Amino acid sequence: MRHEVGSAGDLLWGLLVAGTAAAVVGWFMVGGIAVSMAEGGAALTSVPHPVVYLISEISNLVAVCASAFLIGLAARPGGPVGVAAAAAGVLDRVRNPRPAVLLFWLWTIVLAGWAIASGSPAATPVSREVQPV
Repeated sequence: MRHEVGSAGDLLWGLLVAGTAAAVVGWFMVGGIAVSMAEGGAALTSVPHPVVYLISEISNLVAVCASAFLIGLAARPGGPVGVAAAAAGVLDRVRNPRPAVLLFWLWTIVLAGWAIASGSPAATPVSREVQPV
């Protein structure tokens, strides 16, 4: 896919890699809260609830919102992913995050299924000229 979109391929690839990395890091942060509370023992019982809530909200924002933002940037505005990103943004703005998260996961699964089922041929590297710096 990177080579099929011409000069925008490197930008597309970078945004998708960054979106994936943000999702992975965010979900490890979300999981890390539960693991640290389970393994921390008595030392963590004195951590105030608002602090734990703050860390969990930041983790959720990195896991879902940052990855959705980066994938939305990579999407064509009129394409199906762009439309799904816009709809998720509207749902998020009306302060009802559950449909936005459901839409995010739905579009992720559909896009992954489409990419797997499309059977596109193996990408052949495009020869590039070395540019002077």
